[in-house]
Amino acid sequence: MAGDIITASSPAANSMLQQSIQRVLTAEGGAETSLHLPRPSGCPPLQVRILRLEMQTEPVPGNGLLAGRVMIVVQEHELDDQVDGWSIGKIYGLSPKELEVSVLLARGQTLRTASSTLGISYNTARCHLRRALDKTSNHRQSDLIRMVLNASPRLRR
Repeated sequence: MAGDIITASSPAANSMLQQSIQRVLTAEGGAETSLHLPRPSGCPPLQVRILRLEMQTEPVPGNGLLAGRVMIVVQEHELDDQVDGWSIGKIYGLSPKELEVSVLLARGQTLRTASSTLGISYNTARCHLRRALDKTSNHRQSDLIRMVLNASPRLRR
């Protein structure tokens, strides 16, 4: 990271990362993508998930392009079966649905896909997320995700 610019370690990996970010920003609907970036150290590749958070509806003056914001989650390895968030739920008194929404977000799902996975409406999922944020004293979804990932006992080494 340098300011608001993120780069990968090699030109090829950087090109792959930048193209993925652009794909997410220009896709219709709830855009997200996942890729694996090689590391020069020879360690297993990093799993990178890119999720679109919001888009401007008006072009940016000067270049005519639409601007957007993405969340980039970089993980050492797959987390799908390792994040449980049980301790966060217990400590902060999250309801089962608030915890489920939080864990699905920590696993890399968007709020829209999490609502579909849980069989609830998007607005209900937003309500569960808002309550989870309030109960954990977080103001941003990324802070809640970080909290769930850090508290998951299966991730500790």
